[in-house]
Amino acid sequence: MIKLTYSSDISDSVGVGGEIVKSSSDLKKQASTIFNKEYDELKPPAGKTGIHLVALGSMETYGFNRNADGFKQADCRDRCDTFVKHGHVYQHHRNKDPEKALGEIKCAAYNPSMDRVELYIWADNEKAKDHLERLEKTGEVSFSMACTVPSDTCSLCGATRKGPGDENECEHIKYQLGKIAEDGKFIGMINNEPKWFDISFVGRPADRIAWSLKTASGLNDSVKQAEYEGVVLPDELAVVSDKGLRKLALMKDMAGVSVKMKGWLKKASFESGEERRLFEMRKLAALSVPDGILNDLRAYGPRDTFEALADAGVVLDVPSFFKYAMGPEYKTVKPYIGEVEKEASAVLEKAVSEGTCSPFCNSTEFDAYEASDLRRKPLPSALRAKLAEYGCDDSAAKIMDVTLSGKTPTFSVDGPRPNGVSSVVSTKLAEKYVAYKLAAVDAVLNSRYGMNRSKNNLAAISAAQDLKLGENDEK
Repeated sequence: MIKLTYSSDISDSVGVGGEIVKSSSDLKKQASTIFNKEYDELKPPAGKTGIHLVALGSMETYGFNRNADGFKQADCRDRCDTFVKHGHVYQHHRNKDPEKALGEIKCAAYNPSMDRVELYIWADNEKAKDHLERLEKTGEVSFSMACTVPSDTCSLCGATRKGPGDENECEHIKYQLGKIAEDGKFIGMINNEPKWFDISFVGRPADRIAWSLKTASGLNDSVKQAEYEGVVLPDELAVVSDKGLRKLALMKDMAGVSVKMKGWLKKASFESGEERRLFEMRKLAALSVPDGILNDLRAYGPRDTFEALADAGVVLDVPSFFKYAMGPEYKTVKPYIGEVEKEASAVLEKAVSEGTCSPFCNSTEFDAYEASDLRRKPLPSALRAKLAEYGCDDSAAKIMDVTLSGKTPTFSVDGPRPNGVSSVVSTKLAEKYVAYKLAAVDAVLNSRYGMNRSKNNLAAISAAQDLKLGENDEK
């Protein structure tokens, strides 16, 4: 669950709010400052302003906030560092792109004497200009915080749910949230294992009026508030497995080299010998598994096939993937293939820039069997040997072979592809292909029999595959 807490939802007794820190004396005069750092360590660079912010207090001392959310003292103490690990400073929770952040969270600490969490942030003087001016003039700053929790627990009956509508959600949370029970206990949600990932400056609210309006509209539930505000979970928190995190790192690498590859193809200018070497990897995009072998692969289970492809170092290009996946039905998608190749790189780069990689990383649809998986039914050695001829062997010898064969692919980086059909269909197909490619590259890099391949090389080859002119294109 994603939960949202406004500063106006927190009890005034916590002392929530911010103060600009301009000097060592400003930092030291605040008795509540417990970052254990000298001002020189916290001093912001030119163009940014340091702010000491009191974020929230524990439920043991301050009770539940106006959203009926409670954060345990132990979590405030032990998990406040997630603000720094995952968080940025945003404007109204526009948190998809860290590049658009208004600032960064430099320190987070638990203040034991006040039983609360405090932050030290750097705010960009231009991006956060209005908020800094208000804080300078009035001493007030309005903000909200987002966190993710795996579950919350009813303070009255102890029932634990993983989200609204969960079968374990009790009647108290569902219908009586924020009310006082007959025995005098407050009905609230105790948040378990929170990870804070977003703090946003917001417009100055009329606290009590805003709260009463939220209550009347049913938005006093912090989960509903987060949905209403469109808060998204950062990829590093939304990705749920070790393999998924590997894929996330690969997506960033592949998107980065895809952008560079387009620039190299346009200008053929390089900043280093390493860039020139990676550009040479484009030639291996010519390696494409023949239709006959693709048809043979269809006789085996997908995971067995993907495992064999990984061991051979093969990442299927767009036409080959859809020929394998669809067999005789390939003719139904063939008109879209040229545009799918073009869209694949765009889909990848967009997901990375917007921080929406998690659906691709969490997908297991195209994963290969692991080497230790007992369900594996390895493909025949003869078929594996054939596949090896089309593997992305990133050696100089293999590149030379392709060069001498005259099969270096032709690339297109500008405008629509000839004969391509652009539509929602092509984008959806491209998304499927990106999910496959991500799984395939990860499988090659972690294959049991594969060579010790370079991740950078494979990313460059992968990028080139999506930029070459395909079989539907006029050359």
